[in-house]
Amino acid sequence: TINVPGDYSTIQEGINAAMSGDTIQVAAGSYSGNIVLKNGVKLIGAGRDTTTLSAVSGNVVYVPADADPSTTIQGFTIDGLGTSSAGIYVESNSVRTITSSTITDSSGFGIYCDQNSKPTITANNIINNHYNGIFCEHAAPTITNNTISHNQWYGIWCNASSPVISGNTIDSNDCGIYMLSGSKGTISGN
Repeated sequence: TINVPGDYSTIQEGINAAMSGDTIQVAAGSYSGNIVLKNGVKLIGAGRDTTTLSAVSGNVVYVPADADPSTTIQGFTIDGLGTSSAGIYVESNSVRTITSSTITDSSGFGIYCDQNSKPTITANNIINNHYNGIFCEHAAPTITNNTISHNQWYGIWCNASSPVISGNTIDSNDCGIYMLSGSKGTISGN
């Protein structure tokens, strides 16, 4: 286990030092800067109520294309400060887990799932983003047990995507779930 700030002063330094299979434990506090995850690394915050990641531009968290299902981010508030493009950007062909976090206040999207990505998005609060809570472009995410609310446009927007959307609370968005251009998925219990 790698501890931030105990072993490394910044989260990115901890990620850079980590190997696949490592866990990075991040102490309560506020951390700024754009984060690039690494394949097979678990990034675990002390809890969404006590541990904040923020950035003023770009994507707060970037998940690279080689990220496999063991790649995890958990236990943070990810704050776009009203100016970042996305709270979490999941690159093409990436498969990863986003859980127990709050993703808020991005100028674009809470979570952007790019082509052929298959993230598991569960037990998060995805709120107050300026466009969509979750944006899926030719993607196949599993979206379960989240609260997706007060996003200015759509709670979940899917273009040519095949999501599983189940057990979420989706309210107070301009539109709840929007499926277009050949999107087909499983939607139940929301």
